[in-house]
Amino acid sequence: MQRKKTDRRLAVLEAATVLFSEKSFHDVKLDEVAVAADVGKGTIYTYFRSKEELFVQCLVHDAPVYEDRVEKVIAADLSFEDGLKQLIALQAEFAEKKGPLVKQFMALGPQLKLNDIQFKHLTGLFEKAVARLARFFDRWRKQGILTSRFTSGQMALMFQGLFDLNVAMSYFQEPALRPEDVLTCIMKVLSREGEK
Repeated sequence: MQRKKTDRRLAVLEAATVLFSEKSFHDVKLDEVAVAADVGKGTIYTYFRSKEELFVQCLVHDAPVYEDRVEKVIAADLSFEDGLKQLIALQAEFAEKKGPLVKQFMALGPQLKLNDIQFKHLTGLFEKAVARLARFFDRWRKQGILTSRFTSGQMALMFQGLFDLNVAMSYFQEPALRPEDVLTCIMKVLSREGEK
């Protein structure tokens, strides 16, 4: 029985994600991806114009699922600390799943030839993620729970930055910040109590 097109595309993405997580971008061959996904090499080109496009899609194809989960936390009737813990858990889960790809993306820099559409898509996702987090922090800032020293956007970028810092730490073989460390940092820096 032949697999549906969406199943084949997902199989390619899943196989490529594993391979890009285990090897450098340049060491992953599309032939390997095809074998791992149990598809013909030509099938890869049905869905992705290039290895670069496949790599970028490995990073972002499941972004809508993550976005929905973040929105649910923001909309939930939770205390600041409980909501923050859930956002940290989601971010840690994302870092666990996509961290090796993000690390490669950052290391590749301009070597990764992205077209304007791919670049705009990636930056658009990042901007939306920061805006979502800013809404979360803004709610608690307006209620007086968080300091007014920083804007909600700054808070969102600091939150994101702690996870980006983990990518940098992995370059130097330093242990990543644990979720509880991230929580402690954010509570000390952003809460009104941290102002004392």
